[in-house]
Amino acid sequence: MAAPAADDGGQGQRGLIGCLAFSPSQSLFACGSYGRSLGLYPREGGGAVALWPRLPAAPTHLRFSPCGTRLYAGGRKDRHILCWDLRVPDRPLLALPRRVATNQRVTFDLDP
Repeated sequence: MAAPAADDGGQGQRGLIGCLAFSPSQSLFACGSYGRSLGLYPREGGGAVALWPRLPAAPTHLRFSPCGTRLYAGGRKDRHILCWDLRVPDRPLLALPRRVATNQRVTFDLDP
């Protein structure tokens, strides 16, 4: 899996980690940070295999698709749930519209 270019000076994610999700089919997990970043890491440890350092909003909820090839992220007051195809992670595959007018954590789920 190719990691998107990250202009973070090699420092990884910044900010408080606010959400986690574990892939159901791969040995990976995702972390969302209040610093508006999203990282993908191997379960066995090590650095990020993919890092998205500048999201429109801080992710507060993450979900992997049942097949593990897609990652969905939603944030506070974010009008979209973003979806990445992890086989081509350089930019979001989808931006699904939703109504969120609060700073409260708003979750979502996937229907397989």
